[in-house]
Amino acid sequence: WTGEEIDRLVEDLEEDAGARFQVAARFDRSIMVGRHVDTCEYNDALRPIRRQVNRLHEDYMRTDLQELIIERRAFPTHPDPAVNRFFDALVRDWNTLVKFCEQRFQRNIATVELEGWSDYSAPLQFAMMTMDRVINDTGWMWNGDPRANIIEPQLGYALRSLEASLQQGLGCGHGLLVVMRIEK
Repeated sequence: WTGEEIDRLVEDLEEDAGARFQVAARFDRSIMVGRHVDTCEYNDALRPIRRQVNRLHEDYMRTDLQELIIERRAFPTHPDPAVNRFFDALVRDWNTLVKFCEQRFQRNIATVELEGWSDYSAPLQFAMMTMDRVINDTGWMWNGDPRANIIEPQLGYALRSLEASLQQGLGCGHGLLVVMRIEK
């Protein structure tokens, strides 16, 4: 199902049932970090990125962040331009966050002074500011491995949050969840 198909279904249901149906929310589920991505069952061009994100949460194990970079061509061109724009934005924001973390490990970066900052989506800006703070606030730690045990897990949460925040309920993931209100 696509978001548009849900809208048409709601219109048909209203006519047939004589009730008012209102879509309260639509959510795409399992776009990149869902377990179905790792099986390659629905898209064998997208490598098992969930496994890579889960590795960010392993104690004392540093991740090669380049393994988190997504190629846009992993998602086929869709006949709906809105779906293509969504995947363009998701891949761009995902990769921007990963590359930002790689650069931030090397040096301080003033996020608001980054080229294009004002054009970044709000979820990406929030994720970048979060990661900047986490990296900055762990700089004094010498016990254990702050990158592996604190920073990388936060990157994992930030990537999942980015995916969830950018989804638009277009029917782009493994599942499309719809919350409806029905008034008789």
